[in-house]
This record gives sequence, C-alpha cells and structure tokens, in this order.
Amino acid sequence: SLFEFAYLGWGALRTRRLTGYAPDLDDWTWYWILPLAAYSAIFGGAIGLEIAPADALFALAAGALLLIFIGIRNAWDIVTYLTVGGGARPPS
Repeated sequence: SLFEFAYLGWGALRTRRLTGYAPDLDDWTWYWILPLAAYSAIFGGAIGLEIAPADALFALAAGALLLIFIGIRNAWDIVTYLTVGGGARPPS
C-alpha cells in the first residue's frame, strides 16, 4: 500500500540526517532501494490481479520473497555491526 512508500521516504530522510554514521551505497541499496523495488512489485501485482492474475501472482510472490531475503540479510548486517563494536558508545 501507499503506507510502505511513505514510510520508506520518511526513513530515507531521517537516514540522511544522521550525524554519527554515514550510510554507504550498500546501506542505501539494502535498506531503501531493494525494499522500494519489493513494495513496488507487490503494489504492481495487486493492481495487476484484475488484468493478468497469473502474472500478478508471480509479481506478488517475487516481492514477498525479496522482502524475506532483505530481512534476513539486514538482520545479519545489524548483528554483525553491533558485534564488532559499531554500536558501542564511547565512555562519558
């Protein structure tokens, strides 16, 4: 739905304002670009159900599968980042 697109846009704006961490191309790809592609596939599949149901179901499945892969990879990325001390705050 449109909520996902609005949420991605809001998150991207907040990410650009970060001062303690500068996201690189890898972060933008896995946290914003690929989820946008997955949500677009799901949205397009939902719209296409009336026109071509078989193709629309493939688009829905591809979007859902992409979201699963993104979620697994991003969970691994965050755990790795925190494990190597990326999330540690300096002593005050």
